[in-house]
Amino acid sequence: MPWNNGKRVIESRLDFINLATAKESSVAQLCRDFGISRKTAYKWMGRHLRGEGLEDRSRRPVSSPGATTPDIVDRVLDMRARHPFLGGRKIGLILKRQGVADVPSGNTITSIIRAHGLLDKRNSREAQRYVRFRKDKANEMWQCDFLGHFALKDGSRCHTLNVIDDHSRFCLCCAALPNERFESVKPVFESLFMAYGMPKALLCDNGKPWGAAVEGARGGITSFEAWMMDLGVLVIHGKPYHPQTQGKEERFNKSFAREAKQYARLDDFPSAQSSFDRYREFYNNERPHMGIDDLCPKDLYHPSETAFTTENPAWEYPAGACLRRVQRNGRVDYKGRTLAFSYGMTGRTVAMLPSKGGSIVNIIYRQFLLARYNMSTGEYQFVRPYLVEGDPRPTFPGLD
Repeated sequence: MPWNNGKRVIESRLDFINLATAKESSVAQLCRDFGISRKTAYKWMGRHLRGEGLEDRSRRPVSSPGATTPDIVDRVLDMRARHPFLGGRKIGLILKRQGVADVPSGNTITSIIRAHGLLDKRNSREAQRYVRFRKDKANEMWQCDFLGHFALKDGSRCHTLNVIDDHSRFCLCCAALPNERFESVKPVFESLFMAYGMPKALLCDNGKPWGAAVEGARGGITSFEAWMMDLGVLVIHGKPYHPQTQGKEERFNKSFAREAKQYARLDDFPSAQSSFDRYREFYNNERPHMGIDDLCPKDLYHPSETAFTTENPAWEYPAGACLRRVQRNGRVDYKGRTLAFSYGMTGRTVAMLPSKGGSIVNIIYRQFLLARYNMSTGEYQFVRPYLVEGDPRPTFPGLD
């Protein structure tokens, strides 16, 4: 509010009151001279008559019944200290799930975090909502991936295997492993299958041990893929150089790296595994996930109805199929030829099913179409597992 006499505001107010009290000019004229309203003039005149000061008063309300209580603020800051990458929205949801009353909005919690200097703009950008495809039921597909390797304090290299359920985002394992070989991965999956049952499919990248071509193999079906087919599980690979195909796994890996690995004390494999297990427990049971409507993964996940079994009964192939055993060098003998096929299938019996035209041979293993071989050109059209019936991919070639 202007007080146009070139003096400080308090002096101007006192001059106005003195002139108004002397009645040398009307209040209306004085208001025009000082550039203030009548309401403002009578406010300051009243305060002066009551013996009150002429300084500006704080506009802060005497009481704030809607203000966040100190107890809630302490809980917010404690949760943020224990989980530095959780934003206001997730912290609020967690507190509500814990039964805390009168939890403020996510925006209010974010303001509390910001007021205490605990908000990182970069982390806020990384925590934005992602929208991706989602399977309709638990265990229709699991996504699995190695996060990469890093050094433990004892000098070992830790390779972190993460497996999540596509539908529920439930983390089935965070395993600290010494390498990424099939021999190390197999017992982990055996434990998962015994604990949670069998998925219908696994979505992996193209690295080892999932789908990298084995040295000396042509096309390359890995030992891991072959073992999964023994168990009736389809292995699907993301498009090379397109990690977004495994969006949920990539998103989990990013959260895991920021929220678990970065802040943990990782001296050796036992301490790393203990730290990973604690994060997995928090992720599944406490941490809400925006991709599943702010529920926790445990709210949606349930074990598979298909139990794990090591039995591998005989398979009935279509009429006209010739059975051939894959040799130790990954080759198959068929009609006087030796076809370079895949080391990963060594020791297993495949079915060679000629096409109607006769020049194309379909190579089948149990319910999976593995390859299509052209007898005229000596070339493969593809070497990768497909379900003969019900394959979920639009690129399924079908039997020729």
